[in-house]
Amino acid sequence: MAAGPEAIERFRQFQPDVTLMDLKMSEMSGVDAITAIRGYCPDAHVAVLSNYKRDVQVLRAIKAGACGYLLKSTLRKELESTIRTLHSGKRWIQVEIATEIGEHAVDQPRTLCETQVRRYLRSKRQSLKELYQPR
Repeated sequence: MAAGPEAIERFRQFQPDVTLMDLKMSEMSGVDAITAIRGYCPDAHVAVLSNYKRDVQVLRAIKAGACGYLLKSTLRKELESTIRTLHSGKRWIQVEIATEIGEHAVDQPRTLCETQVRRYLRSKRQSLKELYQPR
């Protein structure tokens, strides 16, 4: 696992055209490292390469300045294409990630009670559908 401060230092040293950043690093999160890099170089093209596909993680990275987001399971051909897209100044988010964001973009905020019920059901591995199906 790389360290966030090391990632920032390497960016300053090499000034890459496109930087691939993990979100999970020691000493500092990838989001914090992206923020620092974009603070140093506002035009930096930073893409997240991560296992996290939850919309909250994605949105944090994008708000920090990431211009791309891919899963580590991305095929090499798609990774190369994405790097070219980012290098041209465009943004890119993997379809699977964009779908996840889209599904939750119109969600109403949950109440504390709803959140607690969902946590309980997840702990019991039951879905709401199972709970409401007639017996």
